[in-house]
Parts: sequence; structure tokens; C-alpha cells
Amino acid sequence: MAEPGHTADIFLLPAEIFLEIVTHLSIPDILRLRRVCKYLRDLTQKAVVWKRLLSNFHLPLPPLPPTSRYSYSQLTAFEIERLLLRALSADANWRSASPKSYRYWPIRIWSEILEVKVLPGGKHLILSVRNGGNRYEILLLMADHRLRIMYPVATCRVPTRAYKLEAKYMKYKEQVGIMIAYERTEAARERDRNNPQFDVSMYSENHNIDFPVPVRYDLSVMHVKLSSLAAVENPDREHWPGTEEYFNYMKDNAQPFELVTAMRSPVPYDFFDIDEIDGQPFLVCTQQRNITTKNLATKCMSRFACNVLNPLWAGGDDDLPTDPLKLYCIRGIRILPPQRELLVVRTHDLAQIYYPLYAQLYRIPSDGEYPLVLGDAPVPTIEPRSYTPYALDFEFHDVKISPHGLSMPTDLPVPNPHVEPPPLSIFLTSNEDMAVDPSSRHSLQILELVLLPERVSKSAVRNFPPENNDLPPLPIGDLYPKDASPFIFLDGSDTVSAVPHDTRVPLSQTTFRFNVRGRGRVQLYGAGFDAYQDHEVDKSERMGETETKHRLRVVCGAARSLFVASPPHRTVNPRVSWVYSCSFPRVSNPSQWPQDAEDAAAAARERKWVERAMRVRPYTVQRVDRLVPGMMNSGNAKALQAIAWDDWSGAMCLVVEADPELLCVLFFAAAPLEIARSR
Repeated sequence: MAEPGHTADIFLLPAEIFLEIVTHLSIPDILRLRRVCKYLRDLTQKAVVWKRLLSNFHLPLPPLPPTSRYSYSQLTAFEIERLLLRALSADANWRSASPKSYRYWPIRIWSEILEVKVLPGGKHLILSVRNGGNRYEILLLMADHRLRIMYPVATCRVPTRAYKLEAKYMKYKEQVGIMIAYERTEAARERDRNNPQFDVSMYSENHNIDFPVPVRYDLSVMHVKLSSLAAVENPDREHWPGTEEYFNYMKDNAQPFELVTAMRSPVPYDFFDIDEIDGQPFLVCTQQRNITTKNLATKCMSRFACNVLNPLWAGGDDDLPTDPLKLYCIRGIRILPPQRELLVVRTHDLAQIYYPLYAQLYRIPSDGEYPLVLGDAPVPTIEPRSYTPYALDFEFHDVKISPHGLSMPTDLPVPNPHVEPPPLSIFLTSNEDMAVDPSSRHSLQILELVLLPERVSKSAVRNFPPENNDLPPLPIGDLYPKDASPFIFLDGSDTVSAVPHDTRVPLSQTTFRFNVRGRGRVQLYGAGFDAYQDHEVDKSERMGETETKHRLRVVCGAARSLFVASPPHRTVNPRVSWVYSCSFPRVSNPSQWPQDAEDAAAAARERKWVERAMRVRPYTVQRVDRLVPGMMNSGNAKALQAIAWDDWSGAMCLVVEADPELLCVLFFAAAPLEIARSR
């Protein structure tokens, strides 16, 4: 140690040599080093230090808007530091023994917020809002700006309330932007639409209600070019948000929202998804058993119906279902672009024991296949490319499919472009008491069906082996025997092993696909917990078995998901009792390539110091610490009007019914703010 008043010998080194030494340190060492003195603090904030760390980082990084401004070569040292720390801390915090928010931003929108959607990475938010009586808009917010917290950058008026928001960064007409899909309900007759005393948007989007007038359903897709937002997203002092010049600029410039398509039907759209397939934007939607696909670039549409499914035979005659020919309904869909397939999850409408869940993969038609024909022409029934029935031992009430974390052509080049994506998860929730403890009246259960990514060559990603399905469709009226291959039960029995990988294929010529069956491709996890365990609950909520049964709502993320527990309710906006972090054990992928196994080991080493500091919990479900004051206490819990979650940035958005103009944004990733640094 140097004597007081003397400079340590190490500081006599030239800055270039000192900087070269620093670039070989780990992230925790750099964070410790900057605490020593101002000289070292400035040195550890150099771009070359963090770009070296970025080039050797093995964890998936939060997505960024696909523009040159956010390319990795253009990012500042601070932006790279924040990106890496978010990737580390978001996962460790969500798996910790006490998940907590590091920052809380109350954002006053001055419009009633009806629904929120966060784009992957947390840079943009899409809001469905209402102004005044019946003026509805879609509002685009810029979030996580370098110097500003959050502010609006574009808006578009819609005739009625937009709900079921979906948004992704996608290309349209060779322009990179934000593709937004939403559904609306409106009066079918023009005289009812023009009646100011009747607003169909005041009713719930639940399709199982009786409207006082005939209605129709509108499924619309819009595109916002990111180039048109550049000026307002990076404003100069003359166009700073909130100034008169800013509002004049917004008013005088062309509308950035471009309508891509609008589909109308007297039958509601149950589910829809948007994604890029072979560089072209696609929309897929479902109505009952019918699936409609639309190439948004060529406007070609196809429609087909899912095959008829039969319930499992559970054993004796007493177990036979009363209606064996009941058609299975679709519970969720997800486009899988590399393999050009649609993942479809189907269940019996009763969702009871002995009625299995079916996971199916349908090939998305090319232009001209199964063309949409108007009139009474029959819709062709198509068999899936692959499927598996999963026998469940409990009743469930909610099914959700997580977003895929696959890299897309629109995405910017990344330092590690071939990193293995997170698994695809199918979540089921239940309040079946026997799932945890027969003596408990408040137990809840979660089941996660994990589809593991399988690395294959790009040329073979759509060529599944012939033995992929050895369970042919049976004639209507027959029942599948319980022991028929390839049924997968919760005891772990399975049939098909993972396909050996061919390491002769260069890593750059590989991609990933998901399958719905086979050991090494599909894993099952279950967890149960008591909704009232360790919680102070109002005595009135413990009166009677019916009143005490909570329900879980799943809010999926690509790698980390959350559950919202609500007491029994009959209102549109239920009260929130608790929010839970879901963290199943990290799955082992036996079909990994050697490169993937090495990256996984390196990623484990990179996250080790963060997990040590945050104490990773050994169990699956953990209640998140109190979020917003007055929101989660059961005695005076507030009704939740909207919730959105981006697990990449750790951003959770909440809107309560009592103050619908306030957007509460909580961040569960520990990352510095440039505003704080500038001070």
C-alpha cells in the first residue's frame, strides 16, 4: 500500500496499459474497481472495456429496437453496461428468495389506460386508452430513454376499444418498425354505430355475453416505421417532450401508423399471433376449430380446420366421457417461424380429468394453399404434422403459451448470434385442492410443459423424421386406449429419444426448432402452494369454501413468467391478492451440441456472483414483495385493470381501477440510470 500523500506505483503506468489490464477483468471486478478512486471510475466507464465484456458474454441479451441507433457498434459504454447488468440481475432477482423491484415509476398518462403491451426489451410500450366518453386511441410510448423516463411519441384513433394487444418488431414494405395487432368489437349495423347513447366498448371483451344489438368483430394490424419516430425519440432541445415545439412537431408530421389489414367477422377471434416467416410478416388467427393465416405482404389468405379429437379412455366403463365426440377447443397458439409451423394447444371444453391436453404442430400453408373461399364452401380439415396427448391428473382453468425467444431476420446482429434460446413453455393453472394437500382449502397448482429447443441445420429444420408421429388419427367414434403410444404421463414415461446431432454442420448454418414429443425435447414440471400461506388475510375471505378459492392468471415471459392470484370475483377487473414469481428448475437439454453445453457452462459462471448475492431460492413459487403501496394488501386490495410484463428488461406495468390514468412501472432488474450518473 502506498504511503499517505504518495501515488501508488501502479498509477504510474501509461493509461493504455492500464486500460488493457482492465479489459480482461470480470464484471464484478470492474464494479469493485471503480469504487477505489475517480481515476479508476472513469477508466472503467470506457467503451472498450464494456465492448470486450459484451463480445464474451454468454447469456441471452435483452432485445433492442432493430435500428442502426441501437446496433451494438453504436451503443455507448453506459448502454452496454446497463444491458449486461440487466441480463444478469433480472434472472437472479426473479429466482431469488425475495424478488423485489429496484425502481418504481408512476407515469401520469392523462388518459384512461385499458390495456398495456410491452415490446421485448422494454424500449416501447403500446397502450389502449380512452379519452373522455367514447374516444379510443392506441398510444405508443418511448420508454427507458437515456435522459427521460417515458413519454408518448405517436397515437392513432380507433373507432372502438382495442383489446388483446400484440406487438413485435417486424418489417413491412422493407421498412423496419413495430407491428401491432388488436381486436375490436363494434355494432354490426351502421345506425347502432352512429348512436352516441350506445357504446359497445363499455361491455367486456368476453365473447360469452349478450349484447343489446348485433355486433361484429374486427381484427386489425398496423405498422409504425421506426424511422418516422427517430426525431421524437431522440429530441433536441427545441423539440423536447412537453414543449410547445414538440406538440407542434407531432401535429404537423404525417401519421406514423399505417393500416396493414383489417378483417371483420360475425364470429369472434379467439386467438391470434403475428410473426415473420421467411422474411415476410404473417398473421394467424383462430375461430373455434378454424385457423386462418394471412401473408401480410402478399395479402394471400388460407383457412383450414383442425382435426377431430377423441378423449382418452381412462379404464372402466364408468370412466367413459358422456360426450366422447365432443370437439376439442383451441386454448392457445404460437407461430414458430424457422420450422414454419403453428403450435396449437387444445383441450376439451370442460378441461377435466381424463380429458387430455393435446399439443399439436400444424404446417402454415404457403400462398395458394387452402385458399379462403367466401360462401358456404366447406373448410378442409387438416391433420397436424405432429401431436401428443398429455394426460393430466388435475382440473385446470387457464392455459398460456410463452413467447418464443428465437432470433429473427429483423433482429440486429449480436455478439453471439448462435446462442441457444430459452425453452418454450405451456402453462396450466388449477385451484384443485388435492394437488397439494387434501387438508388445505386454498391450494393452487401450476404445471409447465417445457418444449426444449433442438439445434438442427437450416436446410433440415422443416423435415421432421417419419417416425415423429406413430399415432394415426382414429375414425370418429373410437377412443384412444390409455396405454397407446406416445402418451406422456406425469410419472415421466416417454417413448422417443432425442435425435443425434450432426456436428459436421457449421454452427452458422444451424437454427432451432421445437417439437411436442420425445424425451430430450419435452419435459414436465409441476408445483403446488397455498395461496394464504404466510399471508395475513382478512377473515371474511376465509368464510366458506367457495369464497376462499383463489384463481391464478398467467402472464408469460420468454424466459421468466409471473402469476397473479385473485380472490373469487364476478367483475371485469378482479382484485389482486398477490403476485408470484415462477421459477422452475433450469432444464437440462440432453440434445445440446457441444458448443451449447460450453456456452451454458460459461453462462453459469457469469451469473454465479449475482446469484450468490441474491440467494437463489430452492423452490418454484415465491410471492413478490409489496409492489405499489395499497395495491396488494388483501383487506383493501385494489382492482387491477391492466398488467404487462417484459422479462427481458424486468419491467412490470400495472394499472389499477381506482386511478386508471396512472401507469405504475416497476423494474426488477438492477441497472443504473444515466440521469443519476449525470448528477
